Amino acid sequence: MLATLRRGLPTYRRWIGWQGGSGKYDVQWNAHERFWVFANQWAILFGTDDPTPERMLNIVCTINSPKKNYNRRCAGLFVRDMDDAVYLTHSGKIGGGRKGICKSAFLPNYRGAQETVAWADGKESEVIVIGRIDGERFVAQVANFVREVQRFKTNATGRGDPAADAQQQRMPPAEPQFNEEFSGQRRGYHVRSKIETNCDHGLIVNALAKALQAIGLKVANDKPRDLYVAGRSGKMKTLFEIKTDVSTSTIYQAIGQLLFHSDTQTQPPTLVMVLPTAPDATTKCVLERLQIKVLVFGWQEHQPTFNNLMEII
Repeated sequence: MLATLRRGLPTYRRWIGWQGGSGKYDVQWNAHERFWVFANQWAILFGTDDPTPERMLNIVCTINSPKKNYNRRCAGLFVRDMDDAVYLTHSGKIGGGRKGICKSAFLPNYRGAQETVAWADGKESEVIVIGRIDGERFVAQVANFVREVQRFKTNATGRGDPAADAQQQRMPPAEPQFNEEFSGQRRGYHVRSKIETNCDHGLIVNALAKALQAIGLKVANDKPRDLYVAGRSGKMKTLFEIKTDVSTSTIYQAIGQLLFHSDTQTQPPTLVMVLPTAPDATTKCVLERLQIKVLVFGWQEHQPTFNNLMEII
């Protein structure tokens, strides 16, 4: 896992600060994904400060796992599926030494995949599945998790960009907002392909949000709605439902979610189902009758791309 995270990255000797102390360590900086990683025999630390100009770095999160057996006090955990593929997971235990920075506050605000795992002693618990450690998009999934923790801490402490904070204060309280999503849906931990595709969910949501923002649209999301384009009144102009496979049950679920969440408005929004491939002819006809458009995504350098976005918009 560490070899994958560090591969091809430059090393910087920098001070790392934490509550009550600091130390100088070698960190690897991923300029493309915008995060650094430090690891030794007792800790794996992550942050988002660029170490090129900075001499003191702040820790965003740790993903520490026990060396042997198991220890539920450790936030990090390696888990296996039924075919012995190994995934990096996190309990959601977030520290920071400040009020409001804790697991009980983080998990309700986290819009990613939480799956059930079985421990060696027979107990079960919910964990965040970050990604399969030998997966081709593992580094991007780790980066997304680190940024999700950073977003949570910034919102919890109010320590964001002063200019952005000032702008936010001038906005009406009901103004819809977009919060980056890390990954996935809930459950489905019994099939490897389902787990792996769920780890991509947040990457797709965030990439689509950036693409829409790049053409001047206001985007927002919340727990039940993956993503929507908001008008001046805050109402939905376009509602997106992102799915990472095209199984029959997934298509049925997406149709239900789009119709259910659009029924709250007198003037319904444009409905868009986001899929990895175009549906078959029969499904396409049904979607057309339901006035649901299909946006197909692909992958380029481990990042989602959207071939027909402008056509949809």
